[in-house]
Amino acid sequence: MTNRIRKNVGTLAVAVGLFAMAGAGSAAVAEIEIRTAPPPDRVEMVPPARKTELLKTYWTVPDRQIETSVVLANPPFASS
Repeated sequence: MTNRIRKNVGTLAVAVGLFAMAGAGSAAVAEIEIRTAPPPDRVEMVPPARKTELLKTYWTVPDRQIETSVVLANPPFASS
């Protein structure tokens, strides 16, 4: 009988502990509202001639994929 009481008391202690943790976790939630627009994109499209040169220099890419590819770079993009 005492083992059964200990088991029930232990189960109750765990349940109370979990309930207390759930309450503490929900108290830590905060909402933040930002009323500022995100910064503009910091990339620009590479000109087609330079795009082809870059793709053929650094990667092995089929010509059809080069035709349909878009290459973006961090501005200012210095063309060589």
